[in-house]
Amino acid sequence: MTEDDGGNKTQVRSDVKRRPESGMKSAKNGADHNVNDNGKKRDPGHQRKRHPTQESEVSLEDVEEYIPTPPDGGWGWVIVFASMICNLIVDGIGYSFGVFLSEFVEAFKEPKSKVTLVGSLLCGTYLFAGPVVSA
Repeated sequence: MTEDDGGNKTQVRSDVKRRPESGMKSAKNGADHNVNDNGKKRDPGHQRKRHPTQESEVSLEDVEEYIPTPPDGGWGWVIVFASMICNLIVDGIGYSFGVFLSEFVEAFKEPKSKVTLVGSLLCGTYLFAGPVVSA
């Protein structure tokens, strides 16, 4: 048992190495930057050794050899844009079919039941084909 400045008694374990209390401590892990791994205090003027910078002998042509070429030749974004336009058109027609229902009934001179069957078949076919084409 030892006694500190305030008169409090604390027990000190002899099997644990204690680091010196002085020095700058890191906020992250409490590590003392002025103490090395052996527990010895570093010289205040100590700085880490840096290796000199060397010029790279790799040219731009050598680096370009390692850049992969797209497997489709770079047309991937064209396909993405085209499929987005197709989805906008088909979904636009399918989800706005009710807005145009009265116009379709007048134009085709058919009852609403027959005209709505067309819209239902469009949505049904579109949703039924989804799992088949994505598998």
